[in-house]
Amino acid sequence: MSRPGPKPEWDSELDTVLRRWPYLPEHVKQTLSELVSHYGPPPVEVRFPTPAGVTWTDIEIVLLSPTEAQIKVGNVVQSYTYSAIGLASKRDAKRPRVEWRMLRTYAENPEPDAYYKLPKRESLKVDISKFRRWLQSFFGIPGDPLRPFKPARWLPRFKIRADY
Repeated sequence: MSRPGPKPEWDSELDTVLRRWPYLPEHVKQTLSELVSHYGPPPVEVRFPTPAGVTWTDIEIVLLSPTEAQIKVGNVVQSYTYSAIGLASKRDAKRPRVEWRMLRTYAENPEPDAYYKLPKRESLKVDISKFRRWLQSFFGIPGDPLRPFKPARWLPRFKIRADY
């Protein structure tokens, strides 16, 4: 199984290494190329084209399937899969990251049950923080996308539901 070539932005890094050690065997050069292509920098994150002046309450997310969501903000409507917006696991691209799983949990369970359906684990506060940071970077809206409803428990400020 052949892997794709190195990412363009890492070509110069690989060229520098190969110039520094010109007598590397061909199999080592090939291995370096595969490593750079596999472990290169993460892809640039996708951002939603959020209109100016939008708040968290103006966002509506509808899960069309366990892997696809339709996002509506004002007049802008776009559909994404979890892998298209960079939420696929780095270890296994067929599995979503924790942010997508939290999005699904909030969509599939009406308030306030959604928070209690999140998996119980010690890292839940860390996962909530990751989810919060991802939402802020994806939409580019300042402020907290989650509102507290009890001490150390949060629900989304935006509309979210599942239609499958």
